[in-house]
Amino acid sequence: MTRASITDIVWKKRFDRTFDDVPGAAIHDVVRKYAYRRDVSKKWTCFDLGKHGGLIDAQTREVQKKQQKDYLDMLRSLILGEALAKRQV
Repeated sequence: MTRASITDIVWKKRFDRTFDDVPGAAIHDVVRKYAYRRDVSKKWTCFDLGKHGGLIDAQTREVQKKQQKDYLDMLRSLILGEALAKRQV
C-alpha cells in the first residue's frame, strides 16, 4: 500500500541523491537504473575466485561470475554516464 503511493519522482530524487543527476533522462529510465544499481550494489561479489574459488561449489561460482559481470557493467555505466554528463556541460 505504501509502495503504491510512492511515485517515480521520489525514486528519481533518490537516484539523484545517491548517484549523479542524468540531465534530460526520462524519469522511468532513471527509476529503472536506480533499481538495478541498488540491486547490484547490495550483492556480495568476489573478484578473486582463484584465491577463494576452492571454498565454493560450482553453482556459487556461476552466481559469482554473473554478479561480477553485473557489477562491472554497473561501474561501466557509472563511468560512461559521468563522462557523457561532463561532455554535455
